[in-house]
Amino acid sequence: MGRVNAGLVVGGIIDGTTIVYDIAVVEGDATPTSLTQFFDEAKCLPDWASIWTNRTSDAQSVNSLPRIFIRAYDTSTGQDVTHTVNITNVYYNGNLIGWNENGESDSQGGAPGMLKKLGTDSDYTITYKGHKLQSVMMIGNPADALYNPDDDRITFDGTVVSGGGQIAFNGIGTNLSIREISDANAGYSVELLVPVTVAKFIMTDNNNVIQPTQRIARLYYNGSPVSVASMTGMQFKFYDITGPTEILLTNQTEGITIGQSLVSGDLITIGPSAVDSLMTIRCRVLDANNNELCSNTSAIYDLSDPYSVKWVIADDTSGTNATSYTGVEPRLNLRTGQTKYIFPKLQTEKGDSFPAGSSAASVTWTFNADDANTGDAISDLPGIPSEPGQTYCSISYSDVVLTNASGDRVNRPVIIHAQSSEF
Repeated sequence: MGRVNAGLVVGGIIDGTTIVYDIAVVEGDATPTSLTQFFDEAKCLPDWASIWTNRTSDAQSVNSLPRIFIRAYDTSTGQDVTHTVNITNVYYNGNLIGWNENGESDSQGGAPGMLKKLGTDSDYTITYKGHKLQSVMMIGNPADALYNPDDDRITFDGTVVSGGGQIAFNGIGTNLSIREISDANAGYSVELLVPVTVAKFIMTDNNNVIQPTQRIARLYYNGSPVSVASMTGMQFKFYDITGPTEILLTNQTEGITIGQSLVSGDLITIGPSAVDSLMTIRCRVLDANNNELCSNTSAIYDLSDPYSVKWVIADDTSGTNATSYTGVEPRLNLRTGQTKYIFPKLQTEKGDSFPAGSSAASVTWTFNADDANTGDAISDLPGIPSEPGQTYCSISYSDVVLTNASGDRVNRPVIIHAQSSEF
């Protein structure tokens, strides 16, 4: 009598679906800072190259050089696993950076002498929550009036350890904003920075408590921080611009607290009761005469919310060649002549689709669009219908890259908001 024995080994892949990331930009003492550089034909502000070149004679100023690192959180446990992040590759505008023997970017990657790779034992290493981290530091000037007058992007590949396994990530990045030096009030800009003491997202911590997030409105003039004394009489006002009309946020708004970082009203705390999965906020800075000096936006994600949205991007209304964008802060880049059709799909916090025929599966959407830099509403995009009851919208290259009076092409990133019908 014959006998057959068989065995099947079944293993689980730790796939990292519960890991979320954000980019932190800080000074040497972990104070949040801007990654924006201003330029004219003669100079760059801040002059990161000069600070690095003169570091021997002015060692203190090196503290102001921006360090860029990746924060990571396991949303299933609420743990901050930033200290386990290992950066394997750095890209500048999609080009892999090479490094010389001093850890400075070489001619490979199109950013020679612009970045310095910091290990956990570098003189300029960042300490975050008691751990020394890998990061990169700006040591050169990317802005150039002739050769590089528009935004650049820095992205990272690497790994993080969570749940007993090593998880790979790629393409985690941030924009390096490049702006022309302006005169008078046009030189003001405001950055919405995340304190390193809180997560960028609303999320449940490892004690199963939902923690709010914060944004600090930090005012700059042509790249230099504005002093507290110079902000006398100025006002910082925050608005919810997620829907078709902007709504002023105050201490009377549920889930919102307005406080002080440097001056009154420049700090906002956002709790889960204020956010339905996503809220985009706009900060306006007004002078003593109530004139608007500048504004900026920031997306607030509530990762404790039971619902989220998957964006399905297709080449036509039938869904041909569709690509899904999930997770927080998805970004779509269009090339010359492209038009994409955008289908928001409601899903559970675990990424599951709703069964056909359920009220959640048949939701429709109301769309609106805002300028991603200023928060100004944009009402003239032909592919963004304002009427409720929609299933998709569209966006074209010509909507996000405009031609100015000088004939130059100018980037205008657009935020598309979608509000679901009730279910």
